[in-house]
Amino acid sequence: MRMRKKCRIKEVERILAELDLDDVSDDIAELEDELQIVISGYYLLIPELKIQVHKGLVCVFDHEADMYMPDEAVTVIIEVTGQEAEQICYKQDGIIGTLYDWGREKMSLDRIENIWCEIIVPD
Repeated sequence: MRMRKKCRIKEVERILAELDLDDVSDDIAELEDELQIVISGYYLLIPELKIQVHKGLVCVFDHEADMYMPDEAVTVIIEVTGQEAEQICYKQDGIIGTLYDWGREKMSLDRIENIWCEIIVPD
């Protein structure tokens, strides 16, 4: 592990902006035949909610260019249960807004902002 940093969710965006993450490998999730999400290799681990939160980029297949082209930036929430990880949500919103929507508004924005998490940057 290159880095593990514990912080509150409200501090994440500022910390990520200060990091050089260009050399961290991304993953690709195929959603449909002509739709995929490039998912950041770095992520937030939120043990209290049993989830990982990644930055992502939805890409749509462009037949003229014969390749996937970026369409919109998203936040991806992946539920972590034991050894399995399952994508459960992606939204065109920031981390806090996506968590608020994912929690179906059961947690206040203040509560979400103050949850402890770890920023994980793998080797």
